[in-house]
Amino acid sequence: MTGAAKCHRPHAAVTILLLITAVIFSFTGCTSPTSTLQQQGTTAPIAVVLTPQEAIFAAANRPAGVSGLFRMTVLGTGRKDGYLYLNSEFDYRDQRCLTLELTNNVDRDLRNKLAGDPTVSLLGKEVIVAGNARQVKVWLYFQGLKSTKYYYQTHIRVSDLSQLLIFSPRHT
Repeated sequence: MTGAAKCHRPHAAVTILLLITAVIFSFTGCTSPTSTLQQQGTTAPIAVVLTPQEAIFAAANRPAGVSGLFRMTVLGTGRKDGYLYLNSEFDYRDQRCLTLELTNNVDRDLRNKLAGDPTVSLLGKEVIVAGNARQVKVWLYFQGLKSTKYYYQTHIRVSDLSQLLIFSPRHT
């Protein structure tokens, strides 16, 4: 399938994304990211797929986060405390990094579907995820003790594989 988008569970994932898009359409004006298009004197809502930078900015201004669709290229991966992390930047501490926080069951399902370790096979892949981007406070530790210093990361929790669409990298 050269040039075509490869995707895991295409029917379920597309169905979920279409349902989320419909919900976004029905809640225009709420915290979901939407735009409007003037067309022949009418206003029609259009779902927006946010970039990592747009997601980070939107989440910084909303304590409960921002729900929607988000697109990113996986540049970094890691595991900690039972979660698989997919990062939009090489350095997860970069303030421009959007992090997908995949639960253990999603990690397991990805291993089965990708026939390999997602920390390797997802590097360089583009993904679209449906979820809630929210700021998470990350405490810094010094000599094993929690310090008074912290910073924020922007995370999207992925608790079901149907939230995630995986594409081959773009060729420009």
